[in-house]
Amino acid sequence: MTAFKTIGEIAQLTYGVNLPNEKRQPGEVPVYGSNGVVGFHNEAISEGPGILVGRKGSIGEVHYCDGPFWAIDTTYFIDSRATTCNLKWLALQLKALDLRGLNKATGVPGLDRKDVYALEVQLPPNSVQVQQAESIEERLSLASLAYSVAKEQLETSHKIASSTLASTFAKLTPISTAAKQEQAFEGWRWHCLTDFARLESGHTPSRRHPEWWGGHVPWLALPDIRKLHGKYAYETTENTNDAGLANSSARLLPPGTVCLCRDASIGYVTILGKPMATSQHFSNWICGPELDPEFLMYAFMASHDYLRDLGSGSVIKTIYMSVIESFHICAPEIDEQRRIARTLRERLAAAESLTVGLKARLADIEHLPQRLLAAAFPQH
Repeated sequence: MTAFKTIGEIAQLTYGVNLPNEKRQPGEVPVYGSNGVVGFHNEAISEGPGILVGRKGSIGEVHYCDGPFWAIDTTYFIDSRATTCNLKWLALQLKALDLRGLNKATGVPGLDRKDVYALEVQLPPNSVQVQQAESIEERLSLASLAYSVAKEQLETSHKIASSTLASTFAKLTPISTAAKQEQAFEGWRWHCLTDFARLESGHTPSRRHPEWWGGHVPWLALPDIRKLHGKYAYETTENTNDAGLANSSARLLPPGTVCLCRDASIGYVTILGKPMATSQHFSNWICGPELDPEFLMYAFMASHDYLRDLGSGSVIKTIYMSVIESFHICAPEIDEQRRIARTLRERLAAAESLTVGLKARLADIEHLPQRLLAAAFPQH
């Protein structure tokens, strides 16, 4: 039966030695800090191979180096002088112990090696250690490959929405500050947006009157817009009330109003799913009978880069209302608008569902290495 031993019985953690940048000489010896390689030097503190363990800062982080290295004073290190164990096996064992949970410092995170020494592990013969290390490293390599593939798939999924919008509008930017000659498809025409929709601004009730806040009127503001982009808005971070509306320029806007953010998060857009007020950071469009609200929202989304370029200001970019009043839109007749909006709604929902699934998959794969280590090194 494999015996249990404490880390202190099978290895010694040696303090690293400070090596400031100005004292480092050009060379190929990696210099390790608590979070990995932080530079290079022409001398080694150990000829390696060795294990580096974060002592200060990124405590408990475990790194393995095949050759010579320098360990600075935010780390401990273990080499063949400090253990008779197979070093690759011991590095994997230490990773499985998740030493990050041993932090007891109240300020800068710190790892006391006495706490590490007290941990117990199963100690198989060295020949078994070598086999075990090779097997685990192979599985960890496959987990790393799976993570890279999943990450690439997620990045690709983020591009689906923009490519779907671009193909729908034939790569035309459907919003412009002036009418253009180009058309997306036959039967599409450029129109002054204010001919098709009524433009309303927003406002913020005075913060000096807390009694004007907290009520039944949702108030759309900057903290809300990114998570509502391309969707219907039903809830907001803050609410105002009748007194807030009565004592400010804020207006209660009807459901179906298209709200375009014009500063800070320029180009983000939502549709009100219920009566709401908005802050002054939005231009709000109440569509007439010839313009479908969803089509307008998607037209704004397809024009996101163009809208961002319209922003002015040295600190926070803003699209001024005078520019917004000059907006034109390229659009077909209302029935075709509704067909396009319905198709886009379905395709973008499918793209979002795919992205959500890939995010969950990536998060699961991200935890796979620690699960593999925990299975390979059961605790006493």
